[in-house]
Amino acid sequence: MVGFTKNIISYKDKQPNINDRAYINPYAIIIGDVIIHAGVSLWPGVIIRAFEEQVEIGRKSIILDNVFIDSRKKFPVHIGEEVMVSHQVTIHGCKIGSGAVIGKNSNIQEGAVIGENSVITDSAYVPSNTQIPPRSKFSGTLGKVIGQVTDGDIMQIKKKHAEIIKKSREYGNWFVAKNI
Repeated sequence: MVGFTKNIISYKDKQPNINDRAYINPYAIIIGDVIIHAGVSLWPGVIIRAFEEQVEIGRKSIILDNVFIDSRKKFPVHIGEEVMVSHQVTIHGCKIGSGAVIGKNSNIQEGAVIGENSVITDSAYVPSNTQIPPRSKFSGTLGKVIGQVTDGDIMQIKKKHAEIIKKSREYGNWFVAKNI
């Protein structure tokens, strides 16, 4: 990352804790009590803000361009392993299970729990305290479960996930933060 660390910012006594095998684009911003595990990739324009509660992003999760993640008082953010969060998503104080996919322009509110291997479709709105069962397809501005995720869906998701991880490695700038 060629010495660019102004995007990794402490807040009060909290410092981001970033695994040395995470890809952090120099135009992503990470503030406060954030834990980023191995293999995570944060793309340009991502903002992660953990002023009041912790934000944790699990191993090999992908956070694409212009995503905003914000913890809220009494609402930490936990993103499981191998989650894909697409472009321009807003995430507030929620839990996203491993293997989930969050579609473009979606909005997830405080207290929501998204089950493992669930798919949130593009532009969906997940209201506060919504519980989405594992392997559910959830859609709409009023948000509802519209079906189940199949084994074939999961295979396609894993394939796409691997392609994006490969692209992040091709950037060649695996950022070594060593818990700045």
